[in-house]
Amino acid sequence: MHEQQVLFKDCVFSFNGAITPENLDAYLKQDILDQTLGNSFYAERRKISIDHKLGGNPALSNVTEWQRSLGANPALLKIEQFTPWYEIVEDPDVKANLQRIIQNRTDAYEQLRIQQEEQIMNQRANARILAWKASIGLLNGDTCQITTPVTLDSVATCSSGCATGLAIKSSTGPLNDLPLWYIRDPATGFVQARVRSQDGKY
Repeated sequence: MHEQQVLFKDCVFSFNGAITPENLDAYLKQDILDQTLGNSFYAERRKISIDHKLGGNPALSNVTEWQRSLGANPALLKIEQFTPWYEIVEDPDVKANLQRIIQNRTDAYEQLRIQQEEQIMNQRANARILAWKASIGLLNGDTCQITTPVTLDSVATCSSGCATGLAIKSSTGPLNDLPLWYIRDPATGFVQARVRSQDGKY
């Protein structure tokens, strides 16, 4: 089994003509098959964080040779049935001790898992509402232009709008040189780009 985990930025869905969920499915298949991606917009905004083989000899790069090595070192992908140690033991005292030890160990790992899950959820929540550095994508005609990195302030500060310090650069239309602002959604922290006119309206 070949396992791969790909992280990609939300902006791959944010602009017209970027990519669709159907496109994403095709690109993920191309990634795991080591095929050349035809979309540089996606390729430049994704990171393969996990890419390994389960079972066999993972050091083999040749797929055929790796498949042949699976017989000697198969991967455990699914457990159909198991027998606990305490059911094998006949002595009632030993059986009770084993049951207690296994249950205590299981409970301890479950508490640790819950704590780690809560920590991850808190980190994700804070990442959505706190300040962070990012680039803003602007659709200029048929071209998606990415700004230089700017610091996007917190939701508490910018739910009504904040300036980026940048100006729109457009070869056509009335938006050229107007200041680029952004608004952060109070619930999700999502960033929406805005152009501010001379009268202060978005």
